[in-house]
Amino acid sequence: MMNKDMEQDLRKSAPARQSAEDSTLGTARRLNAAGAVLRKSYGKTMTRAMRTATARGFTLIEVMVVMVIIAILVTAVSLSLKGDRVGEALAEEARRLSALLNLAREEAVMRDRDLGLVLADDGYLFVQRDEERAGKDAAAEFVTLADDAMFRVRALPPGTELYFEVRANPARAQAAATATTSPLAPRVLALANDMFLPQGVLILRNPATPRVERIAIEQDGARVLPDEATP
Repeated sequence: MMNKDMEQDLRKSAPARQSAEDSTLGTARRLNAAGAVLRKSYGKTMTRAMRTATARGFTLIEVMVVMVIIAILVTAVSLSLKGDRVGEALAEEARRLSALLNLAREEAVMRDRDLGLVLADDGYLFVQRDEERAGKDAAAEFVTLADDAMFRVRALPPGTELYFEVRANPARAQAAATATTSPLAPRVLALANDMFLPQGVLILRNPATPRVERIAIEQDGARVLPDEATP
């Protein structure tokens, strides 16, 4: 009798237990699903964050490397161009002066008048001997060629030094240079008999470059000397 009562009670409570188990199972399934969603979302977020951090890190490194390379190249090119620019300007001036000296020698013959090169602190100019004025005033023995576009006053590149070294008998050359009281006394003469006096070397220097340009002055012409050459 007692067993029948217990069996009836169990049969009556079975639906309730089944409902509770189903509810618990549903809750567990929902929790598992929510956890899976959270884990998946968290994984995606972490992966995205790691990729972003990695990308940012590589970009920063690349930018820094490029900036360092550019800085080195700019510095090297700047120094190189600066030296070449001054050296090239010096070489160009030497070629110009050599050509003008040879032209002055030809002009002296054509005009039958001595022409001369006067050196100044920041440039040079050409002058002509005026025999008539020299007879009246020794100080006016030489006159400028102000109206001559070719032999006008010319300025040297900033910082450039131009000086003349006499090669033979410097004492005699110095005496000849100081024989006149003219403020335009030339350092080199292109004589009307087609020769230069005195012979020597014109030197151009600039502290901004190690390059030195030299012009050999011979009796029969002027020429730019190659590097390390001796006249």
